[in-house]
Amino acid sequence: VNIGRTVAAFEKAFSQQKLGVQKIHMSRLKSRDEKILVLSIERLGNFRTMHHVAEAIRPMLGRTEASVRYAALRALQGDDNPAVLKALKRSLEAFDKGVRQYAINELVTTGTDYARTALLDRVESKEFNGLEIAERRSLLVAIATLGGEDIEDWLYEQLEKRSWFRKKELEAQQVLIREALKTAGGAVALGILEDMS
Repeated sequence: VNIGRTVAAFEKAFSQQKLGVQKIHMSRLKSRDEKILVLSIERLGNFRTMHHVAEAIRPMLGRTEASVRYAALRALQGDDNPAVLKALKRSLEAFDKGVRQYAINELVTTGTDYARTALLDRVESKEFNGLEIAERRSLLVAIATLGGEDIEDWLYEQLEKRSWFRKKELEAQQVLIREALKTAGGAVALGILEDMS
């Protein structure tokens, strides 16, 4: 059975009866089939501004299937509900680097204090130095873009650090921070660069 064709046929039948396409997808959120859930969530994403649709999708953020959680995050794009923000924070540690990058971008877009704290926590985590350089750069650009007093303090602290034993590692980290500040731009980021030069 081709799930896509089946869903398209149901959509056509429902739209002809003027019952609303989203109703069929809302009812399909009760399915146990991962593919059906993902497809329904993706289709409901077009209706995310409707309160009841967003409310129906949010519980999918807690599902065990990574594809379902990611589909729910994408469908709820721009939603600054605490459940979505928490799911984005958890996604910063997801197995899939595409999901992690999506979470970084979405948290920056929200611009909330929660996002600021989540991103700074990730940068300060033990795992940070083990991430690929592109992801570390992305996280640093994200915090430099968001700014905030706690982030500015952290950036100054990192750029002022000195070490006899980890000199090369520390210098590489500081170069990465400077690049991130340049990329982020903005008055605060450029001001930090100017202060530290």
